[in-house]
Amino acid sequence: MTRIQEALFKKRMTQSDLYNRIVEISETPVTRAMLSRICTGRQKNYHTNTLLKICFALEVSPNDILEPKEYLHLFKDDFVQSLSNEFGVA
Repeated sequence: MTRIQEALFKKRMTQSDLYNRIVEISETPVTRAMLSRICTGRQKNYHTNTLLKICFALEVSPNDILEPKEYLHLFKDDFVQSLSNEFGVA
């Protein structure tokens, strides 16, 4: 279960509820297909604006949604190794 799915479960919302909420708050909503891929964890790379739309709709912060392992590839190997050693993430 992804963190988004956990947030949906805690708030007793479905993906359709989330989609409808995003449509209400955004002039350029996320497609249903994209939202489904993000919620299930099949889509790992997506725009920051998309993340913020999801967070705003769920009333959570990006830290509540992002999995640390998902974005470690953005950093240099030595930095990732130091994070791994310090926090046991990688």
